[in-house]
Parts: sequence; structure tokens; C-alpha cells
Amino acid sequence: MVIALLTLLALEAAARIALRLPGVAAGLDRKGSMPTYWARMSQLSGDPDPLRRPATVPLVADATLGWRARPGRWGTDAAPVTVDDDGFRHVPDVPHDGPRERVVVFGDSYGWGDEVGDDDVWANVLARRRPDLDVDNRSMLAWGHDQMVLALEADAPRALDAAVLLYVSCDTSRNTQWFDAWFRPHFVLTDGVLRYEPPREVDADAAVRHFRFRPRLFDLPAVVTDYAGAGSDARDAEETALTEALLRRFVTSAATVGATPVVLRAPIGRELVTGADGRAAFRYSKVADTAYAAVCADPAVHCVDAAGSVAAALDGGARFEGVGHWTPAIQAVIADVADGALPVRGP
Repeated sequence: MVIALLTLLALEAAARIALRLPGVAAGLDRKGSMPTYWARMSQLSGDPDPLRRPATVPLVADATLGWRARPGRWGTDAAPVTVDDDGFRHVPDVPHDGPRERVVVFGDSYGWGDEVGDDDVWANVLARRRPDLDVDNRSMLAWGHDQMVLALEADAPRALDAAVLLYVSCDTSRNTQWFDAWFRPHFVLTDGVLRYEPPREVDADAAVRHFRFRPRLFDLPAVVTDYAGAGSDARDAEETALTEALLRRFVTSAATVGATPVVLRAPIGRELVTGADGRAAFRYSKVADTAYAAVCADPAVHCVDAAGSVAAALDGGARFEGVGHWTPAIQAVIADVADGALPVRGP
């Protein structure tokens, strides 16, 4: 009996250590065992609010979108982050005489401009280059395509000329999850029809307590089964079908308000490879590639891939990423590509 108890305690201790390792708890998010990642970060940082991103930007729960950023000025002196009253990254107004076309960009942390200051965010660079545009940035940290669709539809009462979805491959797996930075709204695809499920309502403090006192041995099977299914044909098919359906809904919702839909595909670090000629190149995932190709077969959708422009910048000596997101040099490249993709042309 004593040996069995000691064995369980040893296994529990090992599980607690394992679930603190970066990336190991990701499987729990998909399986829905509990709000692991940010509760874990809250516990480790001593911050009682699981919606707070340590040392960067605090997030607040949103009943429709899952979460937004808390309005204010955050970040550091070197990389300030200004959040507007709507809870999104602020885009400064650029003086312009004459009418302006409204362009709204939707994305995740890459669209938000994580790791760079306000001046270097690609949407802000675009706004400065094109004063004839009224640019809004409706991107948010850790969002998936489902939240981008909901943000577009929430914005619908306002006039909109072009809706730009920044398409990066890390968002496809989020579409199948109900938890990421916090409890997410999401869609379930059944017989080709998207069914909306709102974010779960959970008390933040209770969630942290639940994580702190829950035996970790209960969670290891969820992690194991999630990793076992990663990359399987069934998982890929699920993500591909759901991502394609969400992109089509984005296109339809944009067209409903008279806006031109633009899908701007851009590469991230894990997709960087070196070609046979020693030059930079990118290899997209099968899921991201298939869904993008299916939606962009529609001639009404303006699609553009930034991979070639980014690769050229890297070959020219630009640095791709900081800790895990684009550097200011690559932000400027994305702004160039977006400008060229917009159906609204400047003077």
C-alpha cells in the first residue's frame, strides 16, 4: 500500500514537472480538460488574472469574441503598445484631404504586431504610406479564423471598402479548439453547415484554483492522445474543412456589406526552409495550403502570398523573427504586399 502510494506521488510529481514544459500542455487545450495554458502562466507568474499576458498586454474577456486587449498603453519604452478604446491595436490617424476608403485588417498576433512597437506594426506602416485609406486593425493575440469572422460581422454596421484577412498557418489548429488565451467562441462544421458555439462562461479565479489543485495524472492521457493524433489524416481533414468553411464565411460576410475580401497569406518561422540554391524559401502546411487554394479559386476574392517578397528580404539580409514574430523589416514587407493587394488604389 505504501509503495503504491509513493509510486502515485512520484508519478504525480513527474506529471507536474512535464506539464510545466513549453508546449506540453497544448494538448489539453484541444481536449478541453481545463484552461491550462494561461492558468499555468498565471500560477507561475503569481498574477491572479489568467487573462494577463505576462510582461506584455493584459487581455479582458469578451462575451462575443472571447477576449480583447485592455485599453491603455502597454509594452516597453522601446516597443510601446497602444490599445484603443475598442480593445485593439491603435492605428494613428494620418491627415488627408479628400475622401478616404475604409480598410480593416483581421488577424492573430502577427496581424496585431506582437514584439514590435506601434510605429512598426504593418497596418500602421500601411496607414502612413496610404493616407487615402482609413485603416483599422482588428487583429488580436491568439485569435483563430472563427474570431476574425465574428469581428468582421461585429464591425458590419460601419462602412467598409476592403476586409483583409492575414492568413498564417498557426491559426488553422485554433479553429478546432474551444480554449487558447482564454475560452474561445468557435464553430463546429456539421454536414457542411457552420454551427456557432459561444465562449464558455467560467470564473477566472475558480479556473486557476481548479488547475492548481487538480491531479496532473488526469491530464496526461489527454496530452498523449492529442500528440498521437497530430498530423493524422483525420485531424488534417477536420482542420482543412473547418478552415475552408470559415474563410468562405469571411468572404461572404465581407461581400454582404459591400467590401472586397482580401486574403493575404504570409509565412511564419516554422515554414522557413533553404532551397537547393541556398536561398530562402517557405513550405506551407498541407492544411493551410489546401484551404487557401480552395477559397482563392473564387475570382471575387483578392488573394496574395507574401512568401516571395519575404524570402527576397531575407536573402537581402533582413532578419525574419525576434522571439517568435516578425521583425520591423518584415512588417514593412507585409505592408508593401498588402498595399499591392488592395483593390483600392491610391493617387
